[in-house]
Amino acid sequence: MIPASRVFDQTTLTQLLTHDPVVAAYRRLFSLFDWSLVEQWQAQHSSRGRPAHRESAYLKAFLVRINEGFSYTTQLRAFLLKHPLLVIALGFHLELDPTAAYGFDVERTLPCRFWFGQKLRQLDRALLQDLLQATVAALQAEIPGLGEVGAFDVKHIYAWVKENNQRVYVTDRYDKTQILSGDPDCKLGVKRSSNQDASVESGQPEPPSTQAKAPSTTPQKRTQPSKQDPQQNEQPHKAKKAQKEYIWGYGSGVAAATDPVYGDVVLAEYTLPFNEADVTYYRPLFQHTVLATNQLPAHVAADAAFDYWYVYETVAHRHGIAAIPLNRHGHDEVPRDPDGTPRGFSRPAHAPHLPVPAHQRLSRPTLSLPVALAHTYGTDLCACPIGPRQGLCQRPQLGERWADACPARSHQSALSCRLYPTHCL
Repeated sequence: MIPASRVFDQTTLTQLLTHDPVVAAYRRLFSLFDWSLVEQWQAQHSSRGRPAHRESAYLKAFLVRINEGFSYTTQLRAFLLKHPLLVIALGFHLELDPTAAYGFDVERTLPCRFWFGQKLRQLDRALLQDLLQATVAALQAEIPGLGEVGAFDVKHIYAWVKENNQRVYVTDRYDKTQILSGDPDCKLGVKRSSNQDASVESGQPEPPSTQAKAPSTTPQKRTQPSKQDPQQNEQPHKAKKAQKEYIWGYGSGVAAATDPVYGDVVLAEYTLPFNEADVTYYRPLFQHTVLATNQLPAHVAADAAFDYWYVYETVAHRHGIAAIPLNRHGHDEVPRDPDGTPRGFSRPAHAPHLPVPAHQRLSRPTLSLPVALAHTYGTDLCACPIGPRQGLCQRPQLGERWADACPARSHQSALSCRLYPTHCL
């Protein structure tokens, strides 16, 4: 709606809206979105009572906040008060006032700071996902091959609570069981974890306790040189303690793609409380990426936090590549066979197997019985093939029959039942 005032008529205000540089810039930005999705959502969720501001007006205002880099809602509201023409372009319901310069009262038109914050917390997540997917689909028509390679990562988001302010004294600051009054949905998580010294990691000088001390002015006794081996005097190197930085907030998982011409493109987004592991974001992000691009990514890239088997499985069936660094998860390197098959620390590299006769096999495929297992419980298990119809017995019966057929002890019989569950139904 174009208002009219005693200073500017509707024709003049229309010309001002056309030639205002701020309004023109944001109109170009808003034209990149499919606002018909918002209108459909508005028609389905319209409520009775006094007509409220359109949902698209709030979304456009929040886009202004992101584009201007405002951290606080008060900054957004102050910016809109200085640009009344932009308020008209956003689509808010105007409080008409012919005595005002632009024909409406800007202060009464804009929602208050509290309601801006409430609206930001209550935005429909499904609607935002639909807007993002529509944007990705439009970019796919412009960028060929978009979505074939996806990069996954998680970024922390600070919660606006006093527990994140180190200058404020808070009892039980890192108690993960408490629910904060400032943000009940946020959770405590680890922002950074390192087992290096803080001085080495941050590049800062060492603390005074580890630096070289100034020479003392008091006379000291001269010590005799030690005749022992210097290597024997060396103290064992102490393991460095892991240092962790905790914050209250959320984690924003993002799936993105990079184009040499257009730059970075966000394909999917998923937000969880900050107590969730990074790999938890992968499956929802992968599913949203498939829905947005209408195809399965051929290759993925992520950091070491995503080094899990089900991440590789998403691209292995299509002969894709998962560029992920190795993460040992705090364990030593597992010995492997030349073909890459991992094996236990105490198990021999190749254990001979005893084939099961054809007349003793079950109707379904079964595992062959190993001749010996290397000291699993202190002694080896002898190989005793299961007789006819013993493969159809229950677990306790298998232990008794195994003990009768083999001079092994009872705990070895129970172990055999656990090692070869395919013989039990």
